[in-house]
Amino acid sequence: MTYEKHFKIGSTAISVHILSILSVFALIFAESSIYSISVIFCAAAHELGHIAMICFFGAGIREFRFLPFGAEIRMKREVNYSSELIISLAGPLANFVLAAVMYILFLFFPNPVILFTVICSIFLAVVNLVPVRGFDGGRMVRCIALSRLEYEKALKFIKISEQVSLIILSALSIAAIRAAAFNISLIIICLYLFVSVYKNDY
Repeated sequence: MTYEKHFKIGSTAISVHILSILSVFALIFAESSIYSISVIFCAAAHELGHIAMICFFGAGIREFRFLPFGAEIRMKREVNYSSELIISLAGPLANFVLAAVMYILFLFFPNPVILFTVICSIFLAVVNLVPVRGFDGGRMVRCIALSRLEYEKALKFIKISEQVSLIILSALSIAAIRAAAFNISLIIICLYLFVSVYKNDY
């Protein structure tokens, strides 16, 4: 029995895990507020940043997978380390740009939802920059290490940076949850981040 549905949009294969649909509905109904939509909006902006750079470098998108916790983009062809570094950075950068735009909007139209979007987008960007496998920061460290160090030394450097970063990730998650008064949407984001780490056979 498969838990994924597959279809195509043009030449791009789309895979949707049934739990990804359920997780979206759970997020929306658990909080019953527009804040959950804000979380999805920030996540979408993040992925669009990656997609824009993939298209810019002409790598093409072979498959887009909607997973129970997040999404995965598979390119049609491999790119060099410098291009992959920029593609990895594009997601967090898109979140920072979104946060800046929303903050300017907040200055003119003070609203808690807009402010939450600013905080959520920055949080998503910063945490994704933490150099842990499965995150954008992890891919960036991998690109830099493998392009500048000998293979064995690069692997050792990557492993040490991951272990140190897990401590930072834990601290950031706890601080964010407390600062947001245990907001359900933010808790779900943190759970997603930790699952993303440990599903990579840490």
